[in-house]
Amino acid sequence: IEDGALIEKGACSVSIIHGELTPDRAKAMSGRRNTPYEAGQKYSAAAISLVFHSRSPLVPTFRADVRFFEISGDGVWFGGGADLTP
Repeated sequence: IEDGALIEKGACSVSIIHGELTPDRAKAMSGRRNTPYEAGQKYSAAAISLVFHSRSPLVPTFRADVRFFEISGDGVWFGGGADLTP
């Protein structure tokens, strides 16, 4: 989105990936739980990012990110946030 009456610039980005946990990643993620993850476990991840810059200097920039992470059959994480920046 660009050069609109309200939005000077705006963008949306989507990422979707999948793969297998490396030994280092499995070890790092296991510190948060009692049962450790194992290298080779399959995972999927998705994210969407939004940013909108208003044409008016009196309206703040809006930014948001939402993320989803799943380890096949063994855990799901969802997070993200949004903010207004002057």
